[in-house]
Amino acid sequence: MAFAEDGTSQYLSEYLTAVWADLEPDSTLVSVQCCAVLLKRNPDVRGLVEKARAENDLSVLKDADLPRHPRQMIYNLEQFRNVFELLETMRVPMEKVVDGTAFEDTPQWNLQASLTVDNPDIAEHIKKLNIPCKYLHSQPLLLLHENGSFQSDPGSVNDWNRSLLQGETHF
Repeated sequence: MAFAEDGTSQYLSEYLTAVWADLEPDSTLVSVQCCAVLLKRNPDVRGLVEKARAENDLSVLKDADLPRHPRQMIYNLEQFRNVFELLETMRVPMEKVVDGTAFEDTPQWNLQASLTVDNPDIAEHIKKLNIPCKYLHSQPLLLLHENGSFQSDPGSVNDWNRSLLQGETHF
């Protein structure tokens, strides 16, 4: 890697090893290769490390945006780079699932007439939940929906959901 050749990565590796000496970090987490990835991803930190090395002044690094703990260096391990890059591409879509905006334009699941639920209150409650589904006639996306509750019988819906997830519900 190009950064390892100029000594900057080595300098950062030695610095982090000394700073985290009491924590006894895994040597791969503070390796020259791991530090090279960190410097490649963060040009501002690279500039500060180069300045600290040129001036032989470690105090330059006190305000650098460096990981606070050796475990945070795992994001800079080359063998995990592809995994973390893939996870990063999934961040925005997953945030939309979590906040509910991913299903704003999806069809609502309908408790179809052919399905029977023993308790009409439960059936009515389920219809009012506006549970999303991926396709018009597909199964409901229960895990991605707030299931609500009954004020008069809070266990009813939870019992029904539990039996549905365990495959015991008869429609």
